[in-house]
Formats: sequence, structure tokens, C-alpha cells
Amino acid sequence: MGRALAEQQFRDVEQREYPWIICARRKVAQCIDAERAVKSRLEEKRAMTERPELRSAFISLHVAQQYAEKNIRDPGDRDLFVTRI
Repeated sequence: MGRALAEQQFRDVEQREYPWIICARRKVAQCIDAERAVKSRLEEKRAMTERPELRSAFISLHVAQQYAEKNIRDPGDRDLFVTRI
């Protein structure tokens, strides 16, 4: 009984004392995702200026990525869907 109570108290203190760790990890993950998105957009824009004949392919790929993000839950299935487009 004493050990279970001590573990519960430790969890309570940990949740009260260190919520910033969870928030910081989420913020870092969001920043990384945003940076990847920006880099991807810049690469696509550069590629479209170099190869204007591929513009429709880039647009189709972008639409497929947006569709997959909204409608397909499994990341592996999302990637597979986009690669097949």
C-alpha cells in the first residue's frame, strides 16, 4: 500500500512540476515540421522554375499529399499513396 501511494504521489508531482518538458517537445516537433514544409515548398518552387513543363505534375503531387494527410491515418499508407500518384 505504501509503495503504490508513493508512486502515485511521484506521478502527481512529476505532472505538476514538469509540464514544460512536454510543451517544449511538442514545440520542437512543430518547428521541425514547419521547417520541413518550408524547405519542401522552396525545392518545389525552384524545380518548377527550372522545369516548367512539370508544373502540372507538381500540382498533382501537392494535391495528393494534402488528400493523404486529411484522409489516410496510417503514415505508411499515406506515403504509399503519394508515391503511387
